[in-house]
Amino acid sequence: MVRHRSDKSQLCIPSPPHTQYTMSAAPVSRTYVLHLYRTMLRNAGRFSSYNFRDYAARRTRDGFRAHAGETNPERVAELVCKAEKDLKVLERQSFVNSMYAGEKLVVEDMKRKSLAN
Repeated sequence: MVRHRSDKSQLCIPSPPHTQYTMSAAPVSRTYVLHLYRTMLRNAGRFSSYNFRDYAARRTRDGFRAHAGETNPERVAELVCKAEKDLKVLERQSFVNSMYAGEKLVVEDMKRKSLAN
C-alpha cells in the first residue's frame, strides 16, 4: 500500500509488519508542514464536543511544537507521515462526533457570553 501526498514528492510506504512507515528521500517543505498543521487545527475545531475539540487542538499544537527544531530530514519525513495519519483520524472522528453531538457545556456558553461583551 502506497499513500501519495497531494504534491507526490513524498510517499508513506508501510513496512512488512504494517506498523512503521518508511519514507522516500525527498525533503519535506516548510510550507507543507505549516499547511498540515493548519489543516489539523481546522479539523480539531470541527468537533462539536468542547472536550474533544480542545484536546485535539492542544495535542496538535503540543506535537508540532515538540518537534519544531527537528533538522534531520528523515525524522521530519517520518513525523510528517505520522501527522498525515493523525489528520485522517481527526477527519473521521470529527465527522462521527458531529453526527452524535450532545448538548453544549456550560463552559461553552460562558465563552460565547464573554466574547460578546
